[in-house]
Amino acid sequence: MLFYGGQDVRITHATFKVIGAEPCEYAVSDLEPIWVSTPDRNRLTMSACSGSVALAATAAFAGSNLSHPEWLICSLIAGGVCAAEVRGLIRKGNRKYELWAMVRHSGQPILLFATRDRLRFGQVRRALVRAIEWNQA
Repeated sequence: MLFYGGQDVRITHATFKVIGAEPCEYAVSDLEPIWVSTPDRNRLTMSACSGSVALAATAAFAGSNLSHPEWLICSLIAGGVCAAEVRGLIRKGNRKYELWAMVRHSGQPILLFATRDRLRFGQVRRALVRAIEWNQA
């Protein structure tokens, strides 16, 4: 029975198969427990946002002196840029989602699947859970 059939992942009642650069195949009955990991966001993106926050704070401090209103304008622009970056991070879903499992025979944790696409990750995870439940029934 097919639970998920994507371009690079195929999950049936019997196997979890990765097709692509590093192909591998595992028996679903050997994958337990499974867990999800979401490592920290991309450091470069976060440091860019931190830089914008620092620029906005510096410009706001300098802009508080009414003799230099151009700094106040700069602080508003920098704050807007930072807000746009944060909003972009949230919308993009820059978080990496990883699906891990313990292989019964080796006792070693393995990374089964990783993506930044939250919807696709959810589909793969749910399909694997259904395949495991099907095997236990």
